[in-house]
Amino acid sequence: MRIHISTILVGLIGCIVISASSLYTALRLGALPWPLFLAALTSYSLLKRKNQLPDFTQINVAHTMMTSGSMIAGAVAFVLPAVFFMNPQASVPLPQVFILIAVGTIIGLASSWLYRPFFLEKFPLPFPIGTATAQILNAVQHKGKTGVILLTSGIFSAAFAFMRDFFRKIPVVALGGNFLVSPMAVGLGFLLKTSGIIWAVSGILIHALIIPISTQHGLFSDLAHAQLWMKSLSMGLMISCGMMYLLISLWQNRSFFALIFKNRSFTRPSAVFVAAISALAIWALLITYTPLTMLQAALLIPIVLCTNFLSCIICGKTGINPLEKLGLTGFLCIVLITKVLPLQAIFIVLIGAVACGLCGDLMNDFQVGKVMHSPPGLMFLAEIFGAFCGIIITVIVFFAIKTTASFGSENFPAPQAAALSAMLSGKIYSGIFILGLALGLLLGLSRYGIMTALGIYMPLAISMPIGLGSLIYLLTPKKIQEQGALAAGGLLMGEGLTGSLIALWEMFKLKT
Repeated sequence: MRIHISTILVGLIGCIVISASSLYTALRLGALPWPLFLAALTSYSLLKRKNQLPDFTQINVAHTMMTSGSMIAGAVAFVLPAVFFMNPQASVPLPQVFILIAVGTIIGLASSWLYRPFFLEKFPLPFPIGTATAQILNAVQHKGKTGVILLTSGIFSAAFAFMRDFFRKIPVVALGGNFLVSPMAVGLGFLLKTSGIIWAVSGILIHALIIPISTQHGLFSDLAHAQLWMKSLSMGLMISCGMMYLLISLWQNRSFFALIFKNRSFTRPSAVFVAAISALAIWALLITYTPLTMLQAALLIPIVLCTNFLSCIICGKTGINPLEKLGLTGFLCIVLITKVLPLQAIFIVLIGAVACGLCGDLMNDFQVGKVMHSPPGLMFLAEIFGAFCGIIITVIVFFAIKTTASFGSENFPAPQAAALSAMLSGKIYSGIFILGLALGLLLGLSRYGIMTALGIYMPLAISMPIGLGSLIYLLTPKKIQEQGALAAGGLLMGEGLTGSLIALWEMFKLKT
């Protein structure tokens, strides 16, 4: 099967756009929706020739390449800023960051190809995101409005962000600093559906009511004390909610594990030999170019393969990929065996999060290909090419933002990385953090536990527009919610790409 030049160009340009906008979105809003729907529909709009039946193999290869950097960017945004939270003057060499991300990418790619036959053929899981994407592509053949909606909302969002952040003609916040003026945040709220309402309501209750009232009545010495107390509580909530979700998923799928481990294909001599050589090369790379010790690097590889296995099951069953929580799980396994310094811990979590993010993304792509009968080998090659393109874009944009802005600011709060750094450095109220961990075990039994914790942790200025987006979703008639989701995706991409370009411009301007 021959891949057209137009397919490669669409996939490459889309990969650059989605990788940059995903990093910006995750740093700014602390969340990252799946870009697969948007990428698939964009590929369809650009590659379908007029008056001809669509070639879904070309479309699937293009969207696989387009999304391959998105979860890599998300993992970097969720973890790497922790280095600079712990030490604002820290210097992490760009080549070292590239190697760390590349190692996670290689493990993610290898495990995806290894696990694909099991989770899609021998023990097939539904992979709801991939299945829904295939259904949308099949349905959209008879509709021609997809590209117009995406392009219109994307241009509006990009122009809005450009006027706000470059020309300073639109305020960044409104309502006394309690509402971030961001089309992207509203779009994310729409995509989160009712979950965004939970996020916003918990944020309003804490930041607009409980903190001010309790401070006025002397329960806290001042506002800063109250905010640190709530931040410590919400960090514990976020971590334990995520871990609780992971444990529940493992328990619910215990019979599925038993079926898989009865299969002997993992122990084929050829597979074992290739895996051993690859693991040795990765181990040598880690101990040579990163601060990880020989024991840490040796433990990391099999542990990340295991967390990727969990990522496949969770994504396959629920459509959710808790990549940073899986990375943290790997770190906790290693720290039980050997001492781990804070910087080493961040790098371990980063590798695990990148690998799990990429693995979940590619398995959903494989599911689209399975439903639409596209060759998995071509899609895998597209993922390899796109992933390493995504690494380059992610690293460049990350350091551009780092050069021109500060993590933890109103523009880039990076909440997951802040929680990780606080946990590692002890810059929290330890007793309140432990209380949050305990409460999170109960809250994690609810499907909205993470959203509640995010509402407590994130600034009210971000929670408010997300709540507005979710409210718009609830008020939107069901028959046009699909078009609304397309428009929301365009809002995310437009502002995300513009923000990344402005950060690059500011970085080059500083250097000259």
